Amino acid sequence: TRRIIPNCLLAASGFVLLMLAIMGGRVVAALVGAAVLVVIALISVAVGGFGMGDLKYLGVVGLGLGPVAGLLALFLAALAAVVWRLPLALRKGAKATFAFGPFIAVGSVMAPLIVLAVAGR
Repeated sequence: TRRIIPNCLLAASGFVLLMLAIMGGRVVAALVGAAVLVVIALISVAVGGFGMGDLKYLGVVGLGLGPVAGLLALFLAALAAVVWRLPLALRKGAKATFAFGPFIAVGSVMAPLIVLAVAGR
Protein backbone atom coordinates (compact mmCIF):
# COMPACT_ATOMS: atom_id res chain seq x y z
CA THR A 1 0.00 0.00 0.00
CA ARG A 2 1.05 3.55 -0.60
CA ARG A 3 0.93 5.57 2.60
CA ILE A 4 0.59 8.98 1.00
CA ILE A 5 -1.40 11.98 2.20
CA PRO A 6 -1.99 14.03 -0.99
CA ASN A 7 -0.34 17.47 -0.92
CA CYS A 8 -3.14 18.95 -3.03
CA LEU A 9 -5.71 18.07 -0.34
CA LEU A 10 -3.50 19.40 2.45
CA ALA A 11 -2.81 22.65 0.57
CA ALA A 12 -6.48 23.20 -0.25
CA SER A 13 -7.55 22.40 3.32
CA GLY A 14 -4.85 24.62 4.78
CA PHE A 15 -5.85 27.51 2.52
CA VAL A 16 -9.53 27.22 3.42
CA LEU A 17 -8.77 26.95 7.15
CA LEU A 18 -6.45 29.95 7.02
CA MET A 19 -9.11 32.01 5.24
CA LEU A 20 -11.71 30.95 7.84
CA ALA A 21 -9.28 31.89 10.63
CA ILE A 22 -8.73 35.30 9.07
CA MET A 23 -12.48 35.88 8.67
CA GLY A 24 -13.13 34.69 12.24
CA GLY A 25 -10.38 36.82 13.74
CA ARG A 26 -8.48 33.86 15.17
CA VAL A 27 -5.37 33.88 13.02
CA VAL A 28 -2.96 33.85 15.97
CA ALA A 29 -4.61 30.80 17.56
CA ALA A 30 -4.66 29.00 14.22
CA LEU A 31 -1.00 29.74 13.49
CA VAL A 32 0.09 28.85 17.03
CA GLY A 33 -1.83 25.57 16.77
CA ALA A 34 -0.17 24.76 13.47
CA ALA A 35 3.28 25.75 14.76
CA VAL A 36 3.02 23.68 17.94
CA LEU A 37 1.97 20.54 16.10
CA VAL A 38 4.53 21.04 13.34
CA VAL A 39 7.35 21.39 15.89
CA ILE A 40 6.27 18.17 17.61
CA ALA A 41 6.00 16.41 14.25
CA LEU A 42 9.42 17.73 13.13
CA ILE A 43 11.00 16.23 16.24
CA SER A 44 9.28 12.94 15.48
CA VAL A 45 10.39 13.04 11.82
CA ALA A 46 13.97 13.65 12.97
CA VAL A 47 13.95 10.48 15.08
CA GLY A 48 12.21 8.40 12.42
CA GLY A 49 8.63 8.54 13.71
CA PHE A 50 6.22 10.50 11.52
CA GLY A 51 6.51 10.82 7.79
CA MET A 52 6.41 14.16 6.00
CA GLY A 53 2.73 13.68 5.15
CA ASP A 54 1.92 13.30 8.83
CA LEU A 55 3.86 16.49 9.55
CA LYS A 56 1.89 18.47 6.96
CA TYR A 57 -1.38 16.87 8.05
CA LEU A 58 -0.75 17.87 11.68
CA GLY A 59 0.00 21.42 10.54
CA VAL A 60 -3.39 21.60 8.84
CA VAL A 61 -5.10 20.07 11.90
CA GLY A 62 -3.43 22.64 14.15
CA LEU A 63 -4.46 25.41 11.79
CA GLY A 64 -8.08 24.28 11.99
CA LEU A 65 -8.31 23.38 15.67
CA GLY A 66 -5.90 25.77 17.36
CA PRO A 67 -3.33 24.85 19.99
CA VAL A 68 -5.49 23.25 22.70
CA ALA A 69 -7.74 21.06 20.56
CA GLY A 70 -4.81 20.41 18.20
CA LEU A 71 -2.67 18.98 20.99
CA LEU A 72 -5.65 16.98 22.23
CA ALA A 73 -6.11 15.65 18.67
CA LEU A 74 -2.48 14.55 18.56
CA PHE A 75 -2.79 12.88 21.96
CA LEU A 76 -5.98 11.07 20.94
CA ALA A 77 -4.38 10.00 17.66
CA ALA A 78 -1.39 8.56 19.50
CA LEU A 79 -3.65 6.84 22.03
CA ALA A 80 -5.79 5.31 19.27
CA ALA A 81 -2.68 4.16 17.41
CA VAL A 82 -1.27 2.47 20.51
CA VAL A 83 -4.54 0.72 21.31
CA TRP A 84 -5.01 -0.40 17.70
CA ARG A 85 -1.43 -1.39 16.93
CA LEU A 86 -0.09 -2.72 20.23
CA PRO A 87 -1.19 -6.34 19.70
CA LEU A 88 0.41 -6.42 16.23
CA ALA A 89 3.60 -4.77 17.46
CA LEU A 90 3.86 -7.35 20.24
CA ARG A 91 3.44 -10.17 17.72
CA LYS A 92 5.70 -8.81 14.96
CA GLY A 93 8.16 -6.83 17.06
CA ALA A 94 8.70 -3.15 17.68
CA LYS A 95 9.72 -2.47 14.07
CA ALA A 96 6.18 -2.87 12.72
CA THR A 97 5.40 0.37 10.85
CA PHE A 98 1.97 1.74 10.01
CA ALA A 99 0.19 4.71 8.51
CA PHE A 100 -0.53 7.32 11.20
CA GLY A 101 -2.78 9.50 9.01
CA PRO A 102 -6.01 7.63 9.82
CA PHE A 103 -5.30 8.03 13.51
CA ILE A 104 -4.73 11.77 13.04
CA ALA A 105 -8.16 11.87 11.37
CA VAL A 106 -9.76 10.11 14.35
CA GLY A 107 -8.05 12.44 16.82
CA SER A 108 -8.98 15.56 14.86
CA VAL A 109 -12.66 14.55 14.84
CA MET A 110 -12.78 13.55 18.49
CA ALA A 111 -10.84 16.51 19.96
CA PRO A 112 -13.35 19.29 19.14
CA LEU A 113 -16.19 17.10 20.43
CA ILE A 114 -14.39 16.61 23.73
CA VAL A 115 -13.51 20.30 24.00
CA LEU A 116 -17.17 21.22 23.39
CA ALA A 117 -18.38 18.64 25.91
CA VAL A 118 -15.97 19.89 28.57
CA ALA A 119 -16.93 23.50 27.87
CA GLY A 120 -20.57 22.53 28.37
CA ARG A 121 -21.82 23.64 24.97
